[in-house]
Amino acid sequence: AYGEVRRGYLGVSILPVEAERAEELGLEDIRGVYIDEVQPGSAADRAGLRDGDVVTSIMGESVNAPNDLQSLLARKRPGDTVAVGVWRGNTEQVYDVALMGEDTPVYQNWLSDLRSGPSSDSETPSYRPPDDSSNDTSVTEIDGWDIGLRALTTAEESTFGVDAGAYVAYVESGGDAAAAGLPRNVVITRIDDVPVDTPSDVVEHLAGATGPILVRVQRRDGTPAFYEID
Repeated sequence: AYGEVRRGYLGVSILPVEAERAEELGLEDIRGVYIDEVQPGSAADRAGLRDGDVVTSIMGESVNAPNDLQSLLARKRPGDTVAVGVWRGNTEQVYDVALMGEDTPVYQNWLSDLRSGPSSDSETPSYRPPDDSSNDTSVTEIDGWDIGLRALTTAEESTFGVDAGAYVAYVESGGDAAAAGLPRNVVITRIDDVPVDTPSDVVEHLAGATGPILVRVQRRDGTPAFYEID
């Protein structure tokens, strides 16, 4: 993580393409990954990618899931140009995207915004035990990522629409998780496609990890998001 070769980033938040979304977008098959947000000023933005595009390929290699996109970009460096296949308006297009590093000012600002979060209460981390005292609310520090995780309360399971997972109580500045864009106040539900039921599952998985890890989280609005953490 520290002192390693820098990686190049598109600067987008992505979601899987599900059957209903594929139909809405005019895709005959369930394929690609949906761009939920393009960071203004990012590599993707400069190349012309937009919110709502579907990335279908990288350098001619098919993209059918978020981990496909992450894997194809994992060895790319800042300054590398990649051909990104995009589905937009019922047509396939290809954009040449010059990747940017996480130390680029626009990405630093983005990560700073993610760490500070919006002013709304729903995005504010809380260390106060909820009224449901039957749940364990102790925070587990994940040193490698510089984040704090705790078990979900019954109320949070209902809010996020999940049965299990690890709640992200805080994300510290300068850590690998912050660099990847992981926000607080989300629930980690899978790591490298392995279900996460409790914070201890994350600890166990990290103990045996040897490379970048793909993290799936559930947001309060019920939508998933994916982050690759070195």
